[in-house]
Amino acid sequence: MPQTNTSAPLSLAVAGRDIIGTGGGAVLVNTVKEFVKRGHNVTVVADYDVSSVLPDIPLHVMPFGENLRKWSPKTQAGRTFRFFLRLFLFSFYGRFQLLKLERKGWLSIDHNLEAFGGNICVMHNVFLQDFLISKRFIRLLSPGAVFRLIRERLVLPRKYVKAIVSVSSGTVKEIICHYRPPQPVTYVHNGVDSARFSPATDDERASFLTKLGFNSEDFHLLFVGHEFKRKGLHFILEALPLLPSHVKLLVVGGRMDNINDYKEMTRRLDIENRVFFLGTRSDVPSFYSCCDAFVFPSSYETFALVVMEAMACGSAVLSTKVCGVEDYLIDSENGLFIERSGKDIADKIQVLMENPALRSRIKQKARETARQYTWRKCAEGYLSVIHKIAL
Repeated sequence: MPQTNTSAPLSLAVAGRDIIGTGGGAVLVNTVKEFVKRGHNVTVVADYDVSSVLPDIPLHVMPFGENLRKWSPKTQAGRTFRFFLRLFLFSFYGRFQLLKLERKGWLSIDHNLEAFGGNICVMHNVFLQDFLISKRFIRLLSPGAVFRLIRERLVLPRKYVKAIVSVSSGTVKEIICHYRPPQPVTYVHNGVDSARFSPATDDERASFLTKLGFNSEDFHLLFVGHEFKRKGLHFILEALPLLPSHVKLLVVGGRMDNINDYKEMTRRLDIENRVFFLGTRSDVPSFYSCCDAFVFPSSYETFALVVMEAMACGSAVLSTKVCGVEDYLIDSENGLFIERSGKDIADKIQVLMENPALRSRIKQKARETARQYTWRKCAEGYLSVIHKIAL
């Protein structure tokens, strides 16, 4: 490796795909900012222009990447082809750019193997583990899914990969179990901006909900995410008929092709006047801090940044016991664990509704927990790994 002095500025080439508006993208953006604060030279390889979130950072942008991002096919087959094309093209463009930079002495960091690996591979998830847990073997018909499975198998043993970093202790076990890589595997927890994600006052909460047209006296549940099936939205919908009518659900995220399916489910369950699909929002912190509980019955996660963001906002979190979350959530202390079951979710929500003292304590402890997870601490973890392989 080219750098040997731990006090000298490093030259870091960081690659990532679909950076804006994704959990992995948030990790890339915030760690890059922290690297720059410490005086390191950083360039980012991306599939489209991300200067809006990384101003003044030198970028290498994939040709036609912006056009592919904005392309909106009208059929499912077209959307599947678009996803695969973006995935496939950036893997080779990203690897080509990182290789050029490595030859000039830069140390490369690749998030989620999107650029076919780098000197350090950051694993935000283990696709094989997600695939096995979901048991949706029909995904083998998707060229994007097959490509990601093959890519994991091909990249992790490569000699140019000097270290693998995951985002939780459980993910380390998954990587070792499935791939037994020769490189050291460690984890660095993600961070959260506790200034941006912070609790709201009672007046702020009432004002925000009223502005949206909601009754602040109702009990509001919140779900945030795009992958409705994996993240278990249908279990929350099944819980609603078991709860009082003043319990409402706000759904932030999703895409129209799957939102429509879930709207149909609300009609079948006769809860369509209690569920509100709000799409992608830029004011997610306000939702976290103004809703009564954040519910996240996901089948697979590696850290669940949304759970940490909700905790930072002082929300009462109900989450499945998945990788990452079990590293920081203590049942009945700073949150509640739930099963992927409408009845279990309804029972736990009822507990929160009937025990305001418990709910208040959980919210306070959640905020205290989140304050321990900063982006500064996260960046220091990555730099520790970087310095070890640069020596």
